[in-house]
Amino acid sequence: MDRRLFLKEAGMAGALALLGGGGLFARRAWARGKLEEQLVGDALDTLRAQADEEERDFPARAAEGIRRPFAGMCLNVATFCDEISAPRFQEKLQRLPPEEREDQLLSAFCRCLEPDRVLAFLRQKARDVGKELDRRWDVSCREVARRWGERLQGRGPDFDAEDFGRQVTELVRDSLQRSARRAAKAGRPAVLGDTQEDVGASALLLVPLAKTDRLELVKQLPLFVVRVCRRLFAEVAGWYEGRRGNLHKQISGQLADLGDRVAREFEREVSRRLVDLHGWQEQAVRVAARRQAEARVGYL
Repeated sequence: MDRRLFLKEAGMAGALALLGGGGLFARRAWARGKLEEQLVGDALDTLRAQADEEERDFPARAAEGIRRPFAGMCLNVATFCDEISAPRFQEKLQRLPPEEREDQLLSAFCRCLEPDRVLAFLRQKARDVGKELDRRWDVSCREVARRWGERLQGRGPDFDAEDFGRQVTELVRDSLQRSARRAAKAGRPAVLGDTQEDVGASALLLVPLAKTDRLELVKQLPLFVVRVCRRLFAEVAGWYEGRRGNLHKQISGQLADLGDRVAREFEREVSRRLVDLHGWQEQAVRVAARRQAEARVGYL
């Protein structure tokens, strides 16, 4: 055979083989993508219905759980009311600019409120709500696993539902821990700290601490509590402008309302934490779907 003819035919044969291989690769890529899309669709039907329900109901439930106990903490500060109502304290504040008055009031309040007690209380409430979140996540994982098992039947090895649940839960935990590390590195550490909690409680305890506040004692409190207190004491600070007399009754009235204010702010915090948690859950399921598709539809 003529050498040039041989090389020409060999080249054509190689090109056809490459085209055939490329076509096979493309078909398998399409099949993987299609299977992944179907698995994600099966999961999102379950996850998004649950997420909508949790984001609608859980923030208010969590807020109600801290409303009365926190109001009790705020009202059980008789020494604070006595201190800031004393004539000597009033005279001191009248000589200060508004911002420093606010700091003096907030410092006095925090000494009586005991930040460690507030954090312990918040952790316990997060655990209570977190247990229910974890239980619901487990139910959702079982439902998703059931649907995936049906879809994957006859396509490769048997689908392991228990392994799926462990895998996606660890993916959620990894996302949560990365978020906590990023926040700490940026100078916004969370209430969670270095403690080991279940996923639901950990997600809720990503509430930031007030570490950037100018008062050292306040930095130990959750940021949402400090925001509420600063708004309150900014208002109270104005009462000292050229005023004397017993402020005990007025202060007590404001503190009685503080539990409601903190609960409303906590409700917003829980809403934000749940949105993050549900985003991580959905992301975990997408990763698991991609892994399943890659394991069952090879590249070649």
